[in-house]
Amino acid sequence: MQRILILFSLLLCLGFQAFCFEGIFQIHIVSYYKDVPDSQYCTWMFKGKQVKMTADIHAQKVHMKLNYVPSLENKKVLLYNEVAAPDGKKYASWLNMNQIQVDSGKFALRIQVEKTDESEKIAGVQCNKYIVRTDKEVLELWLYPCDIHLEPILQYFPNTCFRALVKENIQGFPLRVLTKDFGGSILEKWETTRVTAEKVSSESFVLPAGYDLVNF
Repeated sequence: MQRILILFSLLLCLGFQAFCFEGIFQIHIVSYYKDVPDSQYCTWMFKGKQVKMTADIHAQKVHMKLNYVPSLENKKVLLYNEVAAPDGKKYASWLNMNQIQVDSGKFALRIQVEKTDESEKIAGVQCNKYIVRTDKEVLELWLYPCDIHLEPILQYFPNTCFRALVKENIQGFPLRVLTKDFGGSILEKWETTRVTAEKVSSESFVLPAGYDLVNF
């Protein structure tokens, strides 16, 4: 559940402003708990004021393919799982913002951002490297300087990576994020495997047929 909330928070930060970039990011995320890696894949889709994140999760013999689609009009988020439940049905639900519980005590209080002279091509696009230092962790952040605005994250979920970019008024999308503790141990690695700038169908942001709506 914690991992789902983290992924959901990342979606919220990107879902409430128009995006000039239209296309798809495919990302591999590896989290480490007691040096044991936990791998998952995410797909982010942008079009105008629409954004969707799909998380393909394999955990403890459970497979979920969760889709998160925010609605700007009613300030709710559509959540649906492409994998059928044990009863053979597929379920979807609309979530209110107040249904998402966030532990603000885990967030960094001090954030320092330093742009380096390093650049590298990641998934075929040029990225600039930033170092983000906080009172809790250190991030190596490789930013694709595209026209995606991250400021709306602050009123919903103060994720360290996005807070750092907003603090310095930096636009773009992180294609690689390496999060370490002060001892140098890796906590999480975010690596984009593919960037596709292409026209995205509006149908990608609506609930497909065949789902039962339920209330949480």
